[in-house]
Amino acid sequence: VDAINDDIEERVMNILALRQPLAVDLRETIAALKIARELERIGDLARNTAKRSRVIIEQEPLEGMEEIFKMGYVAVKIVEDVIQAFENRDVEKAIEVWNADEEIDEFCNTVFTQLLSGMMVDNSNINACTQMTFVAKNLERVGDHATNIAESIHYVLTGEKIDELRPKSDKTSSTTVTI
Repeated sequence: VDAINDDIEERVMNILALRQPLAVDLRETIAALKIARELERIGDLARNTAKRSRVIIEQEPLEGMEEIFKMGYVAVKIVEDVIQAFENRDVEKAIEVWNADEEIDEFCNTVFTQLLSGMMVDNSNINACTQMTFVAKNLERVGDHATNIAESIHYVLTGEKIDELRPKSDKTSSTTVTI
């Protein structure tokens, strides 16, 4: 994925230098650069998630695991959808992806609270719960990167940025659990 990103970056530089694109062509060229970077970051998060999953799989099932699996399915789906939106030049599909990020954020909030509670109840689960927390945050960030791609697609196809504020429901930074 890193090599593909580097190749796209080089091609974009060549297009900009040699062809001096305008209007839609310029938007598409810049979007290709941004989208490649977002996909590279998604790949990095997937690799990190796979490494952390090895630790989690060795544990007994914990509260929050089912939600992480569901969250993973949603994350994969929105990445597939945003790629499809790009391939088909489908602005409506891009907006659907943009809105779907809120669902992943909600999963992340739920999982984060469950895992914090689980660590407080049984500290023998701290290692697995910590790994699961990182996995949940990785999946939440995948949603953010897919949303960035959706915004780029919208801009390429319409020439306008999405006016609304991005749906943000990630509240993990302010989550607390009382004993």
